[in-house]
Order: sequence, then C-alpha cells, then structure tokens
Amino acid sequence: MVRLFLRFLFILVALTAVATAQAATKQKKAKPPEKPKAVYELPMKVVIVRSSAPGCEPLCPEWIMADGEITSASPAAFRKALKQAGKRKLPVVIRSPGGNVTSAIEIGRMIRKAGLNVAVGWTDYSGCAPADKSCKLPKEQEGIYRGLALPGGLAFCNSACPFIVMAGDIRLTGYRAYVGTHQIRTRWTRETVYYRERYKIVKGKKKVVERKITGRKAGKSYETVGLNKSLRKKLSVYLKEMGIDQAFLADMEKAPPTSLHQLLVPRQLELKLVTSSLDVTALTRNTVCALEATSAHCVLRKPKAVVAPAN
Repeated sequence: MVRLFLRFLFILVALTAVATAQAATKQKKAKPPEKPKAVYELPMKVVIVRSSAPGCEPLCPEWIMADGEITSASPAAFRKALKQAGKRKLPVVIRSPGGNVTSAIEIGRMIRKAGLNVAVGWTDYSGCAPADKSCKLPKEQEGIYRGLALPGGLAFCNSACPFIVMAGDIRLTGYRAYVGTHQIRTRWTRETVYYRERYKIVKGKKKVVERKITGRKAGKSYETVGLNKSLRKKLSVYLKEMGIDQAFLADMEKAPPTSLHQLLVPRQLELKLVTSSLDVTALTRNTVCALEATSAHCVLRKPKAVVAPAN
C-alpha cells in the first residue's frame, strides 16, 4: 500500500513538472506585443492646420495636412477638408508612404480643379494631434489644428504619393524631403456574380426588363507587377493632364514594388514634378503673410471677445 501511494505521488509530481514546463515553453513562445504603427503608416488623415509660430497671430498661414497611407477612403477625407476650407485656397502639405494609385489620381484631380499648391512635408503639432485618440480641440479653434510645417527628417512622398504632388499649381519637395517611386503592384480578384433577369422578346430579339443580383462568389486572387497596356494608358493620360513628362513612367519601372527609386530634385525638375527647388516653408512660414498679406492661405483670425456675465 505504501509503495502504491509513493508511486502515485511520484506520478503526480512528474505530471505537475511537465505541466509547468509546458506553461514555461508557451510563455517563451508568446509573441511580444506589436509596436504601434507610426502616424504616416496609418490610413491617411486630412485636416486643416494653422501656424503656431510665435508672433504669427492674428494673420497666419493655414494649410491642409494629408498624412498617412492613401486608401479608398482618402478621397472622401479630402473632400471633407476642402469643404471645411471653403473659399480659402489652402496649400496641401503631404507625407505618405503611398497606397492606392486610383485614389491618388482622384485626389490629384480635386487639387487641380481647386487650383491649390502642394508641398511635401510634415506637421509638428502644438497641442493635440489628429492621430491622438484622446485629442479634443478647443471649441474656439473651430476644428483647426495648430502646428509647424517642416521640410526635413520625416518628410517623404513615395509610391502613389507623387501622383498627388504633380497636381499642384506650385509643386515643392525641397532637398531635405525624400521622393521615391517603384513599379505598381496590382491585385486581381476573380468573382462570379449570379443574377436573375426578366426579359421579353421584341421582334425576335431579347430585351432585358429587369436584372437583379442574387449572389456573389469570390474566386482566386493574384497579383501582377508593372504597367499593362490599360494602366499605362490611364497613367499617361493623367500625366498629360498635369503637364508632367511621360518619362516619369520609365522612372517608376526602375525599382520593384519592394524597393524605391529615389527622384532627386534635379530629376524632379526635369520631369516637371516640381516647379522649383524650394520646400514647404516657402508656403507656410510666417514671412509669407508678412510679405503677401493678401495670399489666399493667410487667414486673419481675431480673438473672440469674452463677454462678462451681467451683475
């Protein structure tokens, strides 16, 4: 009986040791928490910013800041910002790793239609920033952020982003901002669509009266790299609209989708991607409003008077 008890106790201890070892192994294999994404890696946010430089008020430059990945939702975000800007022709300051080319072209056409200037840069926000979930702007700011537009360090415009830059009336990147292109990667998804239709025969010919989709079934997806005939034509038409040299397409082909081909300022000038070698500060520094007070993006905002409560 004693031997049997001791054997049972030994087995129990062994099982406990195994369970502890397995738990320790699982703990070792547990993945570390993922690092939060940088602001420019998130879907693009588009907001209006007013310069917070000392001595700026009450006449300060304002701009539309577009920061992040270009997605299918980005054009709607741009429309909202343009509506908020109203009749003010605010320059667009952009920083983006790229994204959806079709959306970039749609945004570009909005910018060209509105007659806006575009510069590559980033905004160092004073107070809260758009990506801060806890950010709540003071009511008196009327939905407008405060900050400084900067030309270097974190300023870049890659992949689909240059298609937005090329839409500006004045187009600036500067020597401190990185501009890169690469081949386009297109994802195709096959889909079978089921539908029911009603038709009638008129003079021996079938005429559809009603067609209703009854179901969809997704098929296999695949990717292609480079410019097919249709895409090349689409981009060529857009470049012609914007007045950009068609050689831009050849520069895109110089790097695979996993890399970047840098366009230096002299090459950008050759391609007409930029209108000068100046940077974003040419549009957003305080002296702009001091020298050109009538500039469309120099906005006069007088502090609102505080009404004292009646006795």
